[in-house]
Amino acid sequence: MSDKGKERPEHHGSKPLRPFSKRVIREMQAAVDAAWNDPDPAVQAEQRRLFPNGKPSVDEFIRVIADQIRNE
Repeated sequence: MSDKGKERPEHHGSKPLRPFSKRVIREMQAAVDAAWNDPDPAVQAEQRRLFPNGKPSVDEFIRVIADQIRNE
């Protein structure tokens, strides 16, 4: 194993990763919010198709997009 591998925590849920994860989730939610406000009618139509119940949470966004990619 390289020295790089030794620097990683053994479990992804360990405390050192939690602040990073919260920051990433905040940034992803900001991106979803910004995209949701796009005035382009084609973008709005695609959003309604993918998320018929309205603006998604980050978790819902990831799940729906992952399903779309899997089904391509």
